Amino acid sequence: MMKRKKKLKSANGVDICINIFFAIVVSVSLIPMLHILSLSVSDEYAVLNNPGMLFPDFEHINLMPYVAVFRSTSIYRSLFISFSIVLLATLINMIFTIFTGFVLSNKDLPGRNLMMTFVLIIILFSGGLIPTYLTVSSYGLVDTYWVLVLLGAVNGYNIIFMKNFINGIPKSMTEAAQMEGANVFQLLVHIIIPLSKPVIATLSLFCAVGKWNDWSTAYIYIYNAKWLKPFQNVLQDIVVNPDTSNAYGLDLSEYGTAFQNALIVISLIPVVVLYLLSQKYLVKGLFVGSVKE
Repeated sequence: MMKRKKKLKSANGVDICINIFFAIVVSVSLIPMLHILSLSVSDEYAVLNNPGMLFPDFEHINLMPYVAVFRSTSIYRSLFISFSIVLLATLINMIFTIFTGFVLSNKDLPGRNLMMTFVLIIILFSGGLIPTYLTVSSYGLVDTYWVLVLLGAVNGYNIIFMKNFINGIPKSMTEAAQMEGANVFQLLVHIIIPLSKPVIATLSLFCAVGKWNDWSTAYIYIYNAKWLKPFQNVLQDIVVNPDTSNAYGLDLSEYGTAFQNALIVISLIPVVVLYLLSQKYLVKGLFVGSVKE
């Protein structure tokens, strides 16, 4: 009994240390976000008096930068383009991931090892920037909307995650469905996909966040069709080179850097919302293949 009590106390001590460590990590991660949020809602007087503020000066709150940002039609257009890219790219990626993972989970499939080799090659090697650009250019996708959607439509890591999760589904369930007369498509739609919600939600989250934060694709492949710039590229233009703000209908001389900070806060909101909506499945999805029964 005494040994058990000592083990329980040591286990509780370890849990407390782990919780304290992660609390510190979360706090450190929140500090930059709080700083940017405070700067975006504080007027110029408060910012000059306390440039390192972590919390806004409630006596000098100023929400006009947000109002001015949403008066810009260029910002609306870039947000619409970014949201549409995220939705389409995530949908296409998940379709490829689910179907490919389902096919590769069949151990009796002829040529399965060869297919797995191709997937591993995709993970370990890439064609490089110049060959990729030449390929995209040869298909006439430069300066088009579809280069932002289709580039990176297949992800080898996601396919492996999906395959491992499907392999973990009890065979008795799929065999019972097949005995009832279910074909391959019905097996996928009515058994595999409903049971794979955790991994689908997790991979969709990673894909959506990756596409939302992606600015390099438009930076490389969009240079004439300026109206196709996603929100992250507009944000990068305004933050790095404030002189370009006039092209987007913003006047930084009126509110200073509050415009820039407001844009940064707006760029964070979709990511936070996505994590909050998918947290129910996120933990389950991250432990794919880690527990064997």
